Amino acid sequence: MTSAFATNSETRPWQRDVFEETWNTDLSAIEAEVEQLANDRPCETVARPQCPRAGRQPLPDHLPRIEHRHEPASCTCGHCGNDLVKIGEDVSEPLDVEPAKFVVHEHIRPQYACRACETITAAPIPPAVIDRRHGGYGAAELGTVK
Repeated sequence: MTSAFATNSETRPWQRDVFEETWNTDLSAIEAEVEQLANDRPCETVARPQCPRAGRQPLPDHLPRIEHRHEPASCTCGHCGNDLVKIGEDVSEPLDVEPAKFVVHEHIRPQYACRACETITAAPIPPAVIDRRHGGYGAAELGTVK
């Protein structure tokens, strides 16, 4: 009994013969099946499912918004002196708390570009109370009061 489960039990040459009888027939059957499947239908590209986007959730639309526009000091290019053209806006929305009322302040910074030298200019970002957070001064006060 101990020789059947010992480490030398798998080195016996007659054990290999158990599977060699059907080896060639199994191999040819598998190759034929693979060839048939390859001929039946062409390869299909399967779209990878979209992963949920990382990052913050947008602030709810039902909250009132107060718009603050931050325009650059001048609308002329600092490099060449040509007029700047508005190409877009950068909007940040810190959440602020008024007593018993939530308000979203929209800080809109128009972005301007110079057509001559292709320079992009925008007003500087107003300083945040808490770095990389949605909160404003009221939210910071609420955090210190609690």
